Amino acid sequence: MRRYAVTLKNRPAAMLSRPAPPFLLLLLLSGCASYSAKPLPVATSTATLSVDAASLHFTALTEHRFNPTDGLDMTEIAMLAVCHNPDLILARDDAGISRAQAFAAGLLPDPQVALSLDQPVNAPAGTSTAFSLGLSEELSSLIQHDAIVTGATAKRRQVELDLLWQEWQTIAKARLLFLEVQLTEEQEQWLAQNRDLLQAQAKAMQGALKSGSLGLDVAQPVLSAAQDAEQQYQDAATQARQTRFDLNALLGMPADTQLQLVASTPAEPDTASVQEAVAQLPERRPDLIALRAGYAAEEAQLRQAILAQFPSLNIGLTLGRDNTGINSIGPAVGFTLPLFNRNRGGIAIEKATRQRLYDEYQNRLNDAYREISQLQAQQAQDRQRLAGLDTRLTELDTQAAAARKAYTAGALDALSYGNLATARIALHQQAASLRDALAEADVSLEAELGPLPADANPESPAP
Repeated sequence: MRRYAVTLKNRPAAMLSRPAPPFLLLLLLSGCASYSAKPLPVATSTATLSVDAASLHFTALTEHRFNPTDGLDMTEIAMLAVCHNPDLILARDDAGISRAQAFAAGLLPDPQVALSLDQPVNAPAGTSTAFSLGLSEELSSLIQHDAIVTGATAKRRQVELDLLWQEWQTIAKARLLFLEVQLTEEQEQWLAQNRDLLQAQAKAMQGALKSGSLGLDVAQPVLSAAQDAEQQYQDAATQARQTRFDLNALLGMPADTQLQLVASTPAEPDTASVQEAVAQLPERRPDLIALRAGYAAEEAQLRQAILAQFPSLNIGLTLGRDNTGINSIGPAVGFTLPLFNRNRGGIAIEKATRQRLYDEYQNRLNDAYREISQLQAQQAQDRQRLAGLDTRLTELDTQAAAARKAYTAGALDALSYGNLATARIALHQQAASLRDALAEADVSLEAELGPLPADANPESPAP
């Protein structure tokens, strides 16, 4: 640490009795911050169906019209999630703290003023009052200032990029929950049809049992199937309700909010676009760019630790007169001897931290490529399965329509018709699950690929 000080002694005591000029006091106080209290909320804050366009950083959201009066599609749900998700609100607060820390890191220390007065007591005649006045500035921080500012700026950029990535992941979660709501409610409808069908058959079987025209061994399977269908329907209704609760929680809405959703599915990305995005992955995904920013911040931390190994140096100038009238002037030098510490421990810590960040970036990059490959392989398999199901559904729908006519005309017994209708419903449920899985895979793949470079500039992320 270098410290420059000038000390003046034995100046007239009248100089010390003069009050500071009023304008000087006003000047010193003009830059001071004032305190104002901010009471905690007394009621629960709930999100509204509104979107702040300034908080949206992605083209897919900014170019979409938000109009809740005609229902909410998948993109509008994502827009609500970005604006009102509780975790994102806290993440934006963290970004504000990071910006404040970067601002604080760029400030130089204030100069220090030292004033002392030596008043003789029971002194002989001719003894005067002595005083000293010193003005000093801590210069050691100047040596590390550039590294400190560089590290704080990179850290702020990392936090803002992490926020951008968290927003992107929240958009994906909102889309996935939207699809899950669609699937669970569609499954609930199919199971309601199956329940109604089997309950009607069970009612007919119970009538036949009472009349004695049918034995229990024939009726029992239908009665049991009707009970199972009722339980399956109740479970599906519970799952659909829970999925709605989860979506409301993601949007920061009360649990009992009933959002009017408009059925929609994500666009299937074409192969060329996916390949191009994979090739640009390190420059496209905000989390990878954030890790590089964190690595740059650690490089600055290491430079700062290396600079801290040099000895601190204090340089000053003393000018004064003691009580006997003897004048003195001379330099003052103070420094530490780098014999034992030399900040070797701090340097070792920063080197080890840098290595960990290096490995973390490599692992994240490997995981991203692996996840994308797995999603693409699963999509290819699901599309093949769905193509086979669609062919079978076409045939089964035709058979079910013919069976219903035969059952109505009395040419087909209730048990045979019920088995065929139940098989058709089960196959439709399976196809709906596969379509939903494909849609969810499209959303997950888009989330893994990251936003388009035009959506948000990673080099200067929006605050």
